[in-house]
Amino acid sequence: MAGLLTAAGCRPLAQPPPRAISLYVQGVRAYESGDRERAVAVLTRANRDNPNLTMSRALLGDIYKSIGDYRSAADQYEQATHLDPYGLSNHYNLAVTYQLMDRMQEAAASYLRVLKLNPDNIDANMNLGLVYLSLDDYESAATYTGRAVDLDPENPVALANFGVALESQDKLTEAATFYRRSLDLDPSSATTILNLANNLLKQKQPNEAITAMRGVASMSTDANVRKRFADAFAMAGQLDEAIREYAEALKLDPRHCAAMNDMGRALVARYRTNFEMDEEMRRQAVLYWRASLTINPKQPKVAALVRAWDRYKP
Repeated sequence: MAGLLTAAGCRPLAQPPPRAISLYVQGVRAYESGDRERAVAVLTRANRDNPNLTMSRALLGDIYKSIGDYRSAADQYEQATHLDPYGLSNHYNLAVTYQLMDRMQEAAASYLRVLKLNPDNIDANMNLGLVYLSLDDYESAATYTGRAVDLDPENPVALANFGVALESQDKLTEAATFYRRSLDLDPSSATTILNLANNLLKQKQPNEAITAMRGVASMSTDANVRKRFADAFAMAGQLDEAIREYAEALKLDPRHCAAMNDMGRALVARYRTNFEMDEEMRRQAVLYWRASLTINPKQPKVAALVRAWDRYKP
């Protein structure tokens, strides 16, 4: 379409964009170039010039969230959602920010707003389920993580999170099924492998737990993973392997009280299988328990073990 003409037959001069828009564009360019400090300064000026500039507030919220300033990010997203109540992304980003701030009730309310706008949003369903999990509302957690699975049955994260929600309801067999389905799609997920192993130990299936963990545990630098691997060996009665893995866990974290305590128990169990002949093994068990009590004296059961086995005479 041809441009309009003035009464004199001349085209009007192009008008410069409003100052706030110009500042927003400068902020976008600064952000895209990696200059976050300038982007924040320019976008803040844009918001002062036009407090109703939703896109400027949204981008400023994104920048604050990316640098870990969640309080400032939430402020910007809150204002953006008031300006545009139907903007799904701002509600979602606000929910994520509340979740990062451990403001779970507010996070749940924001995720519900997202789902009112789009019930099929997979991430909102999944995250809402995790929020309810943290609030100990296990039924709601299973409902929403289950919806995420229904929406995307091949999503390994959704499957694993649904497993966690089911396990929170003590549905151990069902949870293990979803952990395994998740691992079929993503065999490298150490978190899911550990969740499956913990689940199998709860079901008193230590050999299956050992099989599930063997690959990831042998390469892990996480003391908790090595300790859990040792627990599986101990439950299976493979005491030498358990002692070896407790030692690996303590190399990674020398102040890991639970590993010290269970190392002591494994040593005593091994001592007893040797007809209580190896006094050094019993002595080492007591030393581990004493070291644990030095770190955390409020362990009456461990103190009782020290009293029982330090005075023990074969």
